[in-house]
Amino acid sequence: MRQPKSKPLVLAVRDTVEIGRDCDGLLLSDPEVSRRHVVLRLDGDTLMLEDLGSTNGTTLNGAAVETSVPLSETDVVCLGHTELQLLPTAGRARLPRKPMPITGASSGPRGTTVAAGGAAVVRGKADVSGARMTSIDAVADAVDE
Repeated sequence: MRQPKSKPLVLAVRDTVEIGRDCDGLLLSDPEVSRRHVVLRLDGDTLMLEDLGSTNGTTLNGAAVETSVPLSETDVVCLGHTELQLLPTAGRARLPRKPMPITGASSGPRGTTVAAGGAAVVRGKADVSGARMTSIDAVADAVDE
């Protein structure tokens, strides 16, 4: 995933992940992206993309996405000025298999498998246990170990 003026972000998806500027999944800083823009979900071994009624729309290889569509390694998805592309199978094999520790100022280390320093915005929300869960924690729940 590439956002303007940001390093690429590599994300291994194993569950449903919502992407937008203000959602419960991966938060982007691209102003052309809607609050809840798209959702990625696995259907067997196929990664599916669905636009969530975004204002500026989503394109797949230049064509507007109107329904849930399957993604392949050659596809390029654009949401706002952000580009999303699947890694080739060989590239996926290079992803870390163990969580990478990310340390917080007061929370201590926690593990995720987000494999690059992208500019995803981290916003916290409290769960029923009183522990603070950030969007990156939600993404970590949905990425492959």
